[in-house]
Amino acid sequence: MKFTIFPKFIFLTTLFVVVLSGVTLYVFNHFRVTYYEGHASAQLATAVVGSGGMIEAAAAAGPLEARNALSLFSMFPFALCVEMTLPSGTVHRWPPINCTIIREEKYPLNYPGVFSNGGDLRVWVSHKWIKDQVFGEIKIALVVMGVFLLIFVLGSALLFYRVVGRSVRFLVASVRDVAQDLTNFQEIRKLSRDEIGELTDVLNRLFERVRGYQTDLLKLAETDSLTGIYNRRKFFEEAEKTYAKHGPQFFMVVADLDFFKQTNDTYGHTIGDQALQLVARLFGASIRTTTGDLVGRLGGEEFGIAITCDDLNTARSTIERVCTSLSESPIKTRSGPISVTASFGLAGGEDVGADSVETLYKFADTACYQAKEAGRNRVCVYEPTLVEGGQEFTRDAPS
Repeated sequence: MKFTIFPKFIFLTTLFVVVLSGVTLYVFNHFRVTYYEGHASAQLATAVVGSGGMIEAAAAAGPLEARNALSLFSMFPFALCVEMTLPSGTVHRWPPINCTIIREEKYPLNYPGVFSNGGDLRVWVSHKWIKDQVFGEIKIALVVMGVFLLIFVLGSALLFYRVVGRSVRFLVASVRDVAQDLTNFQEIRKLSRDEIGELTDVLNRLFERVRGYQTDLLKLAETDSLTGIYNRRKFFEEAEKTYAKHGPQFFMVVADLDFFKQTNDTYGHTIGDQALQLVARLFGASIRTTTGDLVGRLGGEEFGIAITCDDLNTARSTIERVCTSLSESPIKTRSGPISVTASFGLAGGEDVGADSVETLYKFADTACYQAKEAGRNRVCVYEPTLVEGGQEFTRDAPS
């Protein structure tokens, strides 16, 4: 291929931009990771110094008070778990689970002897959160770079329209077709082996990457925007797969927050949203160690949990622990802590007589209603006795 001044300029400029961008992104990634790690460390250190006396006093009052005091670290999105170790060896945690079982990339920040009695504090920081922040910034930079590259290419095509008219017209038409429906993207045919042909290859790779981003957006559509857990559609879709695999070992749980409307009316929707987020975090932390378990927000204050266990007693014991943990994890507000509880309905096992996830959901929903009728903040297991006169209970009771 015969090179002229313009192709040489394009080649050298492209090479320079690619190399410079790669080095810049590498340095930028390292710098921003260091920045976010330092930012998290500084914020936690300030919080520890400012609240050390309060946490120590709460620990002296009792384990529940200590857990409530440690929950103030939930204000930091990068704080996964907090452990307070007293000189006596007593350990208080928030959330009330062993921090080492949290399946997320993390690292500890230790504050030895930070309390007056010699107690230690350890905060597990989400390294994934830090990488996500940096990756979000890099994605913006990549999009800007991609847009700039596209504008540059289209401008060059216009300048050489009369020279390479056929190839450029075909390329532009192909790009237009792809832009209208990226889901049916097919590789653009390469008409020549010169610079236009090379540009065709670049655009094919670019659209492949954009289609990958489109796939990521579809994944976002499968989660609840407030809580970050599965939405109703995705929850039942995954539950069907788990049910098909585990059958009698599959158990469906419907959890409905108690007096949620009253909480919204009394404290406002901001506190209500915090309650929903707390429930989602606690449910997720409580079941994430079991393969195949799911949690989703089914709508409003209703949550769904799908677990696989050997028998009904094990399933009930698991959900009762979740119920207890929730009732012991109030929301801290300026007006004082607000208790959050839920009524749980459990259905599953060989003797329940269900043949689908939808049937199990209806049974669990009936048991959830029974839990509310029995006084709320408890777990009820679906049994045939929950059906009277061939008619199931309906969900018309107040939340």
